[in-house]
Amino acid sequence: MAVNESKVKEILRSILVSSQSKQTAFTLRLRYYQLIGHDIPFKKLGYNSLIEFLQSIPDVLRINGTSADSEVTSAVMEKSVYIFNSEMKKQKPSEGKLSSERIKKIMGEVLKKRDRNPQQKILQKQPLSTLLPQLNNLDKYWRYTPENCLRLGEFIESCPRNDFIVGHRIPIIISTICDPGEFWITKKNTVFTRMMKVMQNFYAFNRFKSFVPKIALTELLFCVVSKSGEFQRGLIVDLLREVEGYVNVYLIDSGIVQCTPSERIYFLDRQFSHLPAQALKVQLSNIQPVEEVWSEQSTKRFVDFVSGKDILAKISMTVDGKISAYISEDCYPSKILNDVLVKEGLATLGNKKIIKRSRGAPREKSAFSEMPVRSSLRIGPS
Repeated sequence: MAVNESKVKEILRSILVSSQSKQTAFTLRLRYYQLIGHDIPFKKLGYNSLIEFLQSIPDVLRINGTSADSEVTSAVMEKSVYIFNSEMKKQKPSEGKLSSERIKKIMGEVLKKRDRNPQQKILQKQPLSTLLPQLNNLDKYWRYTPENCLRLGEFIESCPRNDFIVGHRIPIIISTICDPGEFWITKKNTVFTRMMKVMQNFYAFNRFKSFVPKIALTELLFCVVSKSGEFQRGLIVDLLREVEGYVNVYLIDSGIVQCTPSERIYFLDRQFSHLPAQALKVQLSNIQPVEEVWSEQSTKRFVDFVSGKDILAKISMTVDGKISAYISEDCYPSKILNDVLVKEGLATLGNKKIIKRSRGAPREKSAFSEMPVRSSLRIGPS
């Protein structure tokens, strides 16, 4: 079927005009896909790049851009459009939408008061399947899921504890640190590393086909998100209805909870679902905070100790079944972090129940029992 170039240009121009703001090439392609159901067919029309195609539209102005994803475009040529955009800047935000300032303010409250989020129901320790919508309602989500992608109700296994043998010293990566009493580790896994490399290439070329439409966004959907230029596996844990256009996603391979724009969430292709989650929640063995909470100094010392180093963990179990570890440098002679914290007066020996969290944002909620408590640091050698 022949592609009508003038029709495509008219659709793009209408998107630019109706948006009432500048658009990047990425969001322009995304909005076109949401509207038409496929990517902008600029190659079929004989253009080498989207930028070249956009420049061929008379009333689209290019502003300070070099790459396809950072190119900024705006429909500005017609006088009526220019006046309309100028007048919009003088108006107050409509009641139905949030201004950027309002979003920032709300997000600040969300980060400070995460324990009040409607994720409370997910915290319960019960099978994920019991938290899903009724089966007769799942079809409305399934119909939007590509055939080769994971559907709502299908799961990735949590990190298997038996991969971390008690009493053995194993090389690890510390992916997320909340404090010495709560952090996440991953094993060095060549199979997982290879899978992630394939996944980066796959979503670099297929992200528009895999985009999750707004109507299909729901809690407990395993997905892929774009974080700092890297595609990572995740689990949607909160739709953040009070902040339009954002959802909370738990990154299952690092233990981080990320507030993510909904336009950066993609269905998880089945070929990337066979490996379990990689992040395991751990605490330091046989030490406790000097007071009721871990101090900021103890957490900072933890970060300083492990940053940029090869790290070993000797796994043990606490009385209540939690996993704990002695963390040491992979060198000789090596220091043990647990001993360093005690020696420097940042911890004492023993394991007492901590009844309060350290300063910072309260606990995150998750369908996984091993979800992090607050925004955390991702560190360690890659």
